[in-house]
Amino acid sequence: MSEPNPYSPPQQPADAVEPVANRRSRNSSLMVAWPVALGVNLIVPMLFGAEMLGKSGWSGVVIAITMFLLVGWWLCATWPRVAKRLVTGASIVALSQFVPLLQIVAGLVALGVAEAMGQASGADFDQNPFQIKTELGGWIVTVVTGCIMAAASMTIGTLIFLIPGIEKKSPPQPVAES
Repeated sequence: MSEPNPYSPPQQPADAVEPVANRRSRNSSLMVAWPVALGVNLIVPMLFGAEMLGKSGWSGVVIAITMFLLVGWWLCATWPRVAKRLVTGASIVALSQFVPLLQIVAGLVALGVAEAMGQASGADFDQNPFQIKTELGGWIVTVVTGCIMAAASMTIGTLIFLIPGIEKKSPPQPVAES
């Protein structure tokens, strides 16, 4: 009898693989939760950002929000464990809007980036607030703000899932010997 080849793929019984239908039903709840989490997290940034946007800039904001929605759905479909952490963290970040420190700091950083790129005019804080000049400026401010908030959401969600017992882990499946 020869020794098993260490480079051969592991042999699993056919019933050890999770059916595709189970994965789809599990992911469908994330597909619904993501747009809800995204929408709730838009409340404070949109309240602050609306007065900075002139007639131009709105299309850039809508395109950026649509991109976040599509990327989130893609994440839910391809990496549900990562998406679960993102949605969980986004729920906590949404609750933080009652004291919107994160949202204000993210917005100020985003406005600084847009101003450095010539897409927003700076505030003199006496009379003129920040003004976003173009559609590209609206897109930049939305993407930078969203990335900061998504990073905070992912960090919080990951920390929550580090707590023992939060995530149910399935027991390891036995490998069939050939």
